[in-house]
Formats: sequence, structure tokens, C-alpha cells
Amino acid sequence: MQTYSLREQLDLIVESLPPDEVTLGEIRALAGQDGLLLLVAFLTLIFLVPVSIPGVSTVFGAAILAIGVSRLFQRTLWLPRRLQQRPLSTARLRDALDKGRIWVVRLERISRPHRLPWLVRGPWPMC
Repeated sequence: MQTYSLREQLDLIVESLPPDEVTLGEIRALAGQDGLLLLVAFLTLIFLVPVSIPGVSTVFGAAILAIGVSRLFQRTLWLPRRLQQRPLSTARLRDALDKGRIWVVRLERISRPHRLPWLVRGPWPMC
């Protein structure tokens, strides 16, 4: 089983993007299940802000719950057809991913991913 760091996964996603536009359904397929966990990490950032905006925690919490349930039952995340087929500019998405990659490189330098592979690849993996 090949494991990739987050930076490597982002590089693979950027390389796989079509030239003009991409739909949210295609992005979900490119990111895979691990990409959903990254999305959960981003969605939880709103809860770190000391001032709360009414209603935001409900929407973000529902999204986190939906992703968690999809992971629990090992299913792909269901999105309404209208959201799945919504097109996004590949150029803008590529720019955003490139900016995010800068922060991912910094985080990986600190966290040193794949530091303890024996812990998760042993005879009894934790997840």
C-alpha cells in the first residue's frame, strides 16, 4: 500500500486537474477519502475563532457530521446533484492549491509525516 504525504497528494491532484474547469464531484473523486479528512480539518478552523457567527457552527458541524458518517460507513460523500455538477475554474483552483501547498510544506517540516510507520502498518493498524 502506497502512502503519500499531504504535499504529494496535493501535487497529484493539481496534475490531474483538467485544463479549463472542474466540477465539485470531480474534485471529490480526485481528493479521495483522505481529502475529506483534510476538509474536516479546514472546517474545524471556524470553531477556533473566539467570536461566533450565529448559524455558522450548525452548517459547518452538519458538514463535519456528514463527512464523518460517510467515513464510518466507508461510502463516498453524497452531494446533491446541483452541487456535484457545479463547475469551478481550474485556474483559480490551481492558484488556491498552490498557495495552500506553501502552508502544507511548512506543516510537514514541523510534523514530519510518516515518522512512525510501524505504528500504523503493523499487524494491528489503528485505523
